Order: sequence, then C-alpha cells, then structure tokens
Amino acid sequence: MEDGQEEMRSTIRQAGTTDAILSRENRVSSERNAIWARENGRSSKINDLIRTGKEEMRAHVEIQVEGLKNRVDGCTGKMEGEVQGFRMERL
Repeated sequence: MEDGQEEMRSTIRQAGTTDAILSRENRVSSERNAIWARENGRSSKINDLIRTGKEEMRAHVEIQVEGLKNRVDGCTGKMEGEVQGFRMERL
C-alpha cells in the first residue's frame, strides 16, 4: 500500500513539474512572439524611414541636376555668343 501511495505522489509531482514546464514553455513562446513582433515593427519603421529618405534624396538630386543643367546651358550660351562675336570681329 505504501509503495502505491509513493508512486501516486511521484506521479503527481511529475505532473506538477510537467505542468510547470509546459507553462514556462508557453510563457517563453509568448515572449519570443512578442519580441519578434516588436522587432518586425521596428524593421518596418526603419524601412519606411529609409524609403522616405531615399525619396527625399532623389528629389533633392533632381533639383540639383536641373540647376546644373541650367547653369551649363547658360555658360554654353555665353560661350557660343563670345565665339560668334569673335568670328564677327575676324570678318
């Protein structure tokens, strides 16, 4: 009889330990999922910031390129005018 009671107590202790282990595994799994979701959200925010930065940089570069084109066109026109004037002087 004593052996049967001890075996039952051992089974109950193991069951309690198993429940504790499963409970801990569930907590760890939940925490891992929460961390993953948080990191995924951060990655998404970072990607949005990078995308926005790229768009702003692209717009800035386009404006700078347009300004350079205008400057080059102006200088080219001025040089062409000077060349025409030089040719007129030689004739």
